[in-house]
Amino acid sequence: KTEKLNYPVCIYKTGEEEYTALLLECTHKGCELHPSGDYLICPCHGSEFTNKGIVQNPPAEENLRTFLITTDHENIYIQL
Repeated sequence: KTEKLNYPVCIYKTGEEEYTALLLECTHKGCELHPSGDYLICPCHGSEFTNKGIVQNPPAEENLRTFLITTDHENIYIQL
């Protein structure tokens, strides 16, 4: 969490040097999502998202907010 964001950011490694960074805020009603393997699940209403932030199960209709990630082989940088 940061001063600008009220929810944590989750980072998934999706390839050899490929990552996704997702805001853990459900796009349905704003509940905090729970990571569960390669999915993110909303405990409030059951929406599910992939590790790339794509809606898989409603009631959410919008994908998650994502952030640009860069790496230098030692660090991961997330542009908030």
